Amino acid sequence: MIKKRVEQARQRQYDRYQAELCNARVSFERLAEVSPLTDNQQEMITQVSSKQQWSNRVRGCGLVKKSGKRETDFLSQ
Repeated sequence: MIKKRVEQARQRQYDRYQAELCNARVSFERLAEVSPLTDNQQEMITQVSSKQQWSNRVRGCGLVKKSGKRETDFLSQ
């Protein structure tokens, strides 16, 4: 039973990334490319990160979608 679910999950990941790549190892850039956040999801992350006082590095990850910049670009500003 578990083996079948694992195999199905791996197949979905292969279909998504077109490579032998699991979710745990996908880069932020690749993830944003194949599964971009919706505007509502982005707004929720912005609100939660502010309320929870997450670091600027974590907040910067969410800004990549809107600006096209890398997270490190925000750290140097």
